[in-house]
Amino acid sequence: MNIQELLDNGYKEFKPTPIIKEADRAFQKRVENDIGKKYFITIYYYNSFTDNIDRESYEIDLQFNKIVDNIEFTNNILIFGFGNYNEEKKIIEYDNVNIKDVEKYIEELWSKNEFEYYELWDN
Repeated sequence: MNIQELLDNGYKEFKPTPIIKEADRAFQKRVENDIGKKYFITIYYYNSFTDNIDRESYEIDLQFNKIVDNIEFTNNILIFGFGNYNEEKKIIEYDNVNIKDVEKYIEELWSKNEFEYYELWDN
């Protein structure tokens, strides 16, 4: 995943505030369908320089709603440290994750847990 890939896939950049996150950059995308707004994906980008190595990392912040017995629960989910598992080497490789794979995982998480729509369209 990289910044250009996020922009190419519909993510809009916004300025992170120190109150929310101490990220270098922030991006967000609204996911919707013909029924309504499903959820927002917010991605924080960090670029740190340690041990003479430039280290980039991403953190994904999600907020889903669920209604149980007429009580609405807000679920905050933080995804970080994602990578491709290499079966042969028995290790996780963090360099080749693309945003489409991440979005597919988030959609499965939303669907399987039967989270609520953020907002329904008026029809």
